[in-house]
Amino acid sequence: MFLKSKLNSKTGKKFQEFFKNHTKVRQQILTTVKALGGKSYLHSSFYIDGCVTAIIFDPAPDMKVWAKKPENNAYVPKRNTKKGKEIVLIVANDDWKIPVPDDCTEITCTEYLSLMNL
Repeated sequence: MFLKSKLNSKTGKKFQEFFKNHTKVRQQILTTVKALGGKSYLHSSFYIDGCVTAIIFDPAPDMKVWAKKPENNAYVPKRNTKKGKEIVLIVANDDWKIPVPDDCTEITCTEYLSLMNL
């Protein structure tokens, strides 16, 4: 199905706001990827926003922490470490204003990087 809407319509304004946020999210993802030592990332076409399927490294990252994907220089965090099996790490920007579930604990960036074995 294909649709169109005028930019100044209710729907058009919602899409303009979405794309403004979409650009911010992509920039934040790239900032996080670079903080992890990556150059860029792969994302799935099945998701509209915020999905990272693998990180592109050059040179290769620490193979004790990262697993190679079939794509050139693409890696994902290994899940076979004790820490990797016990927790899920979530990154959410304060601007997103998401409710924090009761079973989550806010941690520092330093702790996050430590848990990622970086």
